[in-house]
Amino acid sequence: MSVFVGRDARLFKGGTAIAYAKAISVKATASVIEEHTMDDAEPAICEPGNLTYEWSCERLFTDETYTAAILAGTDNLEIIFGPGGLSTAGTKLTGAYVTSIDESAGMDGGVIERVTGKASAMSKLPV
Repeated sequence: MSVFVGRDARLFKGGTAIAYAKAISVKATASVIEEHTMDDAEPAICEPGNLTYEWSCERLFTDETYTAAILAGTDNLEIIFGPGGLSTAGTKLTGAYVTSIDESAGMDGGVIERVTGKASAMSKLPV
């Protein structure tokens, strides 16, 4: 796979880089578990609940080998989001999958645009 200047992240399947992403964002959120008693305005319990990891990017660069798999949204991927797309530092999403693709072009390879997805776990890679 060719190297793309300005990539923000790499997508991996089985340890192989299958796509590069541009303008990627990663978001982790937690639901709130909050319970109140009848005699106090302050919550008796206020803790984080279930975690959700979401990602999106403006463009994915890939080749025809992986275009269908990414568009199907059924394959679990690993995303490494780091400076210049390096795999040595940054944020790592595992169990990632595609939930939405707004527009695609170049079905024999090329660019997939406006992609969003979720992941099962997120971790920081050492610097």
